[in-house]
Amino acid sequence: MAIPTLRGSSGTTTSHQIMSAPNLGLELPSPSALNPQTNELLHHYTTTLYASLAADCPHTVWCVTIPQLGLEHPFVFSAILALSALQLASMVPQRRQELHILALAQASSALPSFRTLMRRPKPENIHALFAFAASTVYYIMASPGQVDRCRLPSRNDEYPHWFQTMRGFMAWVGNHWVPLAEGPLGLLIHRKDNHQNHALKNPNDEQFAKLQGMFSSDRLSSNQLSERSVETCKEALEDLRQVAGLSYSSSPSVKSVAAGWVGQVSQEFVELVYERDPRALVILAHYCVVLKRQDHVWYQEGLGAGLLENIRQALAEEWLPWIEWAREQPVSTNQ
Repeated sequence: MAIPTLRGSSGTTTSHQIMSAPNLGLELPSPSALNPQTNELLHHYTTTLYASLAADCPHTVWCVTIPQLGLEHPFVFSAILALSALQLASMVPQRRQELHILALAQASSALPSFRTLMRRPKPENIHALFAFAASTVYYIMASPGQVDRCRLPSRNDEYPHWFQTMRGFMAWVGNHWVPLAEGPLGLLIHRKDNHQNHALKNPNDEQFAKLQGMFSSDRLSSNQLSERSVETCKEALEDLRQVAGLSYSSSPSVKSVAAGWVGQVSQEFVELVYERDPRALVILAHYCVVLKRQDHVWYQEGLGAGLLENIRQALAEEWLPWIEWAREQPVSTNQ
């Protein structure tokens, strides 16, 4: 997972979103370090799963370096097994319930150690914390829980939401950039090139540019929005145009690109999403187009289309024409 740099205006998101997720307050069996089930999951990770996580970095980072961290830090080992169980469940439907229980058990067993270390990261554990936090984002995006993973993020959501968890993760990465970039997982992060107009790479950029019409004087007069909020939405839209353009580049990978926008939008924009401001929701709907282009990625399957449908339901009828193009865009079935 390659992570672009974060803006200073990303808001007050902290490691709290990471430490509070996933919330698994269930009585689950304690996983054994080595048994036939965990051996199967480790084998699946080292032969199949790692390749879907490696993106555009050398596969040895996910296939060798992170498992080595797992040998030193049991909570990382549990995270590896939890993700492996989730992906295997998506590939072997007849074992879904069994594998979901295993995933929950492994994730639940890892959280106490992670939360304790996360409060005061040290040089000797910061790379393990990074590996676990990244896996938490994947876990929640693919979460098999009963709560709709495609729901709109809310300010006081009782359950972990991938949107906030990803923002918390990326804010934490930004706060520890130097030691992470210089460490064994440094190839997983990179800074976004802000010197190019990446929107030019997007053959559909005009559809994103049309959203500027939401800020016309006539429309604003009938839907009150402060000048600052208008600027907040315009900034988020411009950032999204750049991200949508980057998704047509060979590097960074489209998986990384989608993460970038969530982490760099301002907290003010996120608050507008919480308040269900129609302009913010329309912009978020067009972010779903980027997500739909990644539907072939196992932990994002159905995420873009599902979130877009929930946005449609939240919008008043007068705003639906603004998301018609986004709804018409197909999901990607190929890498």
